[in-house]
Amino acid sequence: MRFFTCTSHGILSSARYGSLSLESINCDKTVKESKKNIFIIINTLDEVFYQDVIREFGNNKHDKLKKIIRTESNGSPGKGHNSVIDIFYKNYKYDYLIKLDGDDFLFPCALERIHNVQTSQNSDIITLLGNCSITNTCVKYNKTRNLNPETNTRFLTYNVSLDFNIQEISNISMVDEEFNKLTAGTPLRLLCLNRKILEKYKKLYNEEMYKCVDIEYCVIFYKELYNSDYKITHLSDAYIYLYNGVNETSVTKHHDDCIIPYTNDNNIRNGLLQKYNLMEYRISDIQPVPYNTIINDDVNMNMINNFYDKVLFILIRINNEYMQP
Repeated sequence: MRFFTCTSHGILSSARYGSLSLESINCDKTVKESKKNIFIIINTLDEVFYQDVIREFGNNKHDKLKKIIRTESNGSPGKGHNSVIDIFYKNYKYDYLIKLDGDDFLFPCALERIHNVQTSQNSDIITLLGNCSITNTCVKYNKTRNLNPETNTRFLTYNVSLDFNIQEISNISMVDEEFNKLTAGTPLRLLCLNRKILEKYKKLYNEEMYKCVDIEYCVIFYKELYNSDYKITHLSDAYIYLYNGVNETSVTKHHDDCIIPYTNDNNIRNGLLQKYNLMEYRISDIQPVPYNTIINDDVNMNMINNFYDKVLFILIRINNEYMQP
């Protein structure tokens, strides 16, 4: 089964960042030249947010955007992720799903690199370790008080300088044993999959948590680690997925605590181990595969740097809009 025969891209939408997320897929030449379609899945209880997304992406503004779908939400990001997978699973027109959070970005070379890995490894699932991330810090803050003598008006001027930092992590050859603790976070990002594992596991994300909802599929993939029915490639590469750490409205930054039923370390561990009939969880047993050990090609750094410039300009603009009263 060929990867580019027919592929869907599921974007969990974030209206403020979604336009660039969508463009990062839509501008890829492999999208323009293939039977790829893009779906935006809106999983929200906020009607205003939903209308914002419709205004931003509706009316056939993007050639490859197939449909905008609103799904039922319980307030958990896990339900939103599972809704993307469910829509893909029920639509047999598509062979593979590539997932992208609506506030993150794909590199211009991402789809080609995913294609190279999938075809060379015959992967049913591709996870990603060591993605690139962008964050910002306030490095200068200055406030001045001024007086207009003609009008006797006082006003304050704020000068704020931000540093944007891009961290590229690649060539990861092992997973730290710290991740064997179910509460230590998750080392894997679900990047691409076909339907095979969905025949057994309909839901890959936990729907009862607000944070670390991807721990569910990490446990599943560990359980199936030595099952020859599934070819799971755990890929390490810096130039596929750009995680947006600038987004102050992300679930990760606004929900510091998980809700029922996993409210503490023991409940999380015991609940998931019992659910999947496991005696232990050793995600460090997986073997990451650096991209350059699979495919011998060079990254066009001019393209990468231009992409970074474009992302930064958009993030600065959005940050300025967000700070407006």
